[in-house]
Amino acid sequence: CYAMSSHIQSFDAAVAACQAQHAHLVVIRSAAENRFVLQLSQGLAVWIGLSEPSGSEEWIWADGVSAGTKGKWSGYTNWDGSEPNNWGGRDEDASFMNFWGHLGRPAPPAR
Repeated sequence: CYAMSSHIQSFDAAVAACQAQHAHLVVIRSAAENRFVLQLSQGLAVWIGLSEPSGSEEWIWADGVSAGTKGKWSGYTNWDGSEPNNWGGRDEDASFMNFWGHLGRPAPPAR
């Protein structure tokens, strides 16, 4: 079951909102599922259930399955270019889809 919220919130708040519903952020296992989630999101930026615990470089899906480390992925990932890259010297520890500014495209209209 998939659901999308229209609330703009932090990654941690999105995780908590899912947990309150006995659910978790989406775990994407294949290119087909990635396309489905992309279609469901209608091009809006959305958090996905892939994060990096503090002090680690290992990325973990919301269901506890490891996605591996940069360059040594152990399952499906669809990172853009050099991601994850700790942009600006800040440790990136959460992931989302559809950052249009980085893709050089205009953002879709607000819904």
